Amino acid sequence: MQTFKKILVPVDFSEIAANAFIYALRMADKIGAEVQLLHCVHPGMAIAEVPAYASDITGKLLDVGRESMTSFVKRGVASVSEDLAHEPKIKELVEIGEAVSTTKFVAEDDDFDLVVMGTRGAFGTWAELFGSHASGTLVNAPCPVLVVPEGARFDGIEKLCFATDLEGVDALVGPSLVASLAPMSPDIHFVHVREKNNLTTLDFATLKSFYAEREVPFKITVSEPSASGVADAILEEAIKNNADIIVMSRPGYSFFDTIFHKSRTREVALHSPLPLLVLNEAPLG
Repeated sequence: MQTFKKILVPVDFSEIAANAFIYALRMADKIGAEVQLLHCVHPGMAIAEVPAYASDITGKLLDVGRESMTSFVKRGVASVSEDLAHEPKIKELVEIGEAVSTTKFVAEDDDFDLVVMGTRGAFGTWAELFGSHASGTLVNAPCPVLVVPEGARFDGIEKLCFATDLEGVDALVGPSLVASLAPMSPDIHFVHVREKNNLTTLDFATLKSFYAEREVPFKITVSEPSASGVADAILEEAIKNNADIIVMSRPGYSFFDTIFHKSRTREVALHSPLPLLVLNEAPLG
């Protein structure tokens, strides 16, 4: 896992997007990253207006989008400039395209290390990301995705709550995950929610041995609550342990699928008061 040096922030100019942008600015200032904002103008907007003049209308929509982007960036930077230790490195991009597919393309084509986005936005833009095609979009994203809920504020990251199914190697990603957040070195609280007839590949004894052998520069703690509501239990553990961010790995449609393919637990997760970092892979640290 690479250090998060290039952060992509898709925006629709809503207050939710503004909060995600400010969160990304503060985080980028802490870890020495650059931020690029992306605004997508849906091609259907031009065609719906006057089909015969779609090209002209598209050009005007792009101009409006660029003007709105410039104002959006100025407001965001002005609101946090006194709190930043460095001059923010910000790029702006306005593209014609559907939000989900364009975000994925830009993130992959420009080798972004992290996508930061708000959980909701105007006109249901972010609802697309968490609607019927949501899990497919996130599972196939080329980099980790940090979902920032409304009102969340970045004040550094001292503890991560890593939700694991203790399958595969997702829980062993700690060293590379913490390294990606350098110079921060947050502690990790691993939580595994026990369910009936739940057999796992790893156990916490093995996990502790793995980290002890590597003499990692951060502390790890573990908990294994029993609960029927997996998402509820994860949120409860994260809050109880004063976590700054919840982390989940998505090596495939397994644990991630159990959260985001069930509407009730999906809603709980998406309305968490804490940011949710979804990893797209689980490399060994």
